[in-house]
Amino acid sequence: MAVHTADRLHPYWKEQIERVLCLNLCVRKEAHDFIEGFPEGEVFRQSEFGNEDTVYANWLANFCTIVRSTEETVICVVEEIY
Repeated sequence: MAVHTADRLHPYWKEQIERVLCLNLCVRKEAHDFIEGFPEGEVFRQSEFGNEDTVYANWLANFCTIVRSTEETVICVVEEIY
């Protein structure tokens, strides 16, 4: 899945965002069940931002066949917090 960002990003960072972003995934139930869904353990919630989505995306990539669209189907907006 390709992600449209308002700001230009270095290609490496754009690829990293696209690799772990779970907002627009279409996952077969069998694949979700095989990796046992999103992790729920406390260790995944120790970070301020959480890590469940990154782990989920990595498990899918490691254990399932991933097909990605080159069409930008997600818009990523980053707002500055003051």
